[in-house]
Amino acid sequence: MLAFGSGAPLRMGYEAKGEVRDFIQRLHSDRSTKLVLATTGAGSRVLAWLLNEPGASTTILEGIVPYNRRALENLLRPARTKVGAGTVNQEMSALMAEACYHRGQEYLQEGLDVSKGPPPQYRLLGIGATAAISTTRERKGTNRFWVSVATKEAIHSYGSVLCKGTRTRAEEDELVSRAILFAMERSLQEGKESGRLMTIGLDTSEKLEHLEASRDPGTLVTKFLKGEMRVDSVLIDKDGVTASEHMQFRGLVLPGSFNPLHIGHRKLVDAAKRISGEQHVAYELGVVNADKGRLSADETLRRVEQFRGESQVILTMKPLVVEKMSILPGCSFVAGYDTAVRILNPAYYAGGLEEMIHELSEKASVGSRIFVAGRTEQLRNGESKFLTLRDLDVPNELNGMFVEIPEALFREDISSTQIRAQRSEADA
Repeated sequence: MLAFGSGAPLRMGYEAKGEVRDFIQRLHSDRSTKLVLATTGAGSRVLAWLLNEPGASTTILEGIVPYNRRALENLLRPARTKVGAGTVNQEMSALMAEACYHRGQEYLQEGLDVSKGPPPQYRLLGIGATAAISTTRERKGTNRFWVSVATKEAIHSYGSVLCKGTRTRAEEDELVSRAILFAMERSLQEGKESGRLMTIGLDTSEKLEHLEASRDPGTLVTKFLKGEMRVDSVLIDKDGVTASEHMQFRGLVLPGSFNPLHIGHRKLVDAAKRISGEQHVAYELGVVNADKGRLSADETLRRVEQFRGESQVILTMKPLVVEKMSILPGCSFVAGYDTAVRILNPAYYAGGLEEMIHELSEKASVGSRIFVAGRTEQLRNGESKFLTLRDLDVPNELNGMFVEIPEALFREDISSTQIRAQRSEADA
């Protein structure tokens, strides 16, 4: 969470002044930056600021204010997104920004004649802003905004909840407009030595949240591993195109090292989906192992690449499943027998059995469950036994949280270790 600006009221109106005018003049004089901007709910004042300064035609490709639901759907048409009641969130601002970015690409490509040489190199920004601010009626929800800027490299999003009753509607609209300029300025400074940024005008109690989705997963993964991102997890989509520090995933999670990803993992997920009825699935790759240390960026990306076109991947720094559950509240986890043994081992909890029951009960209270698959154990007499949830000592308080995956649905007597050994023999 980031905090910017002072809480002093901002009353600049529709004429740009001070730092706003300075930034816009620099923006227009640069001539290499092009932008398409869409804002709904608030922030339209920024268009007046941008258009009232000389040179606007060299920068602005299009400005859109899609207040009507159908107008917003038309903007998002390439993504075939239906607009529901809740539109003031990070996901919507990012969708708007991405739609604006693609519109800008189309405008810049129109009329290009490659026979006359390479096309000009522009810095294109697609900007989407959505807000809910003070109105004539009493609203139950919070006053808030989200602004996203899409570039060739990434989508950066900024949002905040505003204190109700401390500003007029006009002042809140100006604040959102300044937030749009702040987001633009910060995106333009990406990769450069950061200078002084636009003042938004937030009060000290109002925090600005920053979320990043990179078009190059390697960039975000490297930053995550270096500790340059103040987040506990990173989400990489199944196309391997974007990675986001904004954890919106809710569904079924299979944690593991996935070295390699194999048919047993896929069958286990399919069985858990049938038992749970949950269709949203992600694999969780813990980049920190209590015994082996932290994975390198190259090794992490190699393992992530296995999921391309198949599933989302969540990266975390947490070695224990109960810790992973804390940063993925409401998600249900799929666990093998040995993992379930560790989850139910009081030795892994500082407060012993009492803390274990408390911790897991809290997770269960927000909807988390643990689906446990069995495994075969070789006995000393040469026989084998298939161990299941019924062989575990589950406290009565947690009975409803742990769910057995029947042997009839899943039994896979091969491990990643065996697969690696087989591959080593084949390569020898």
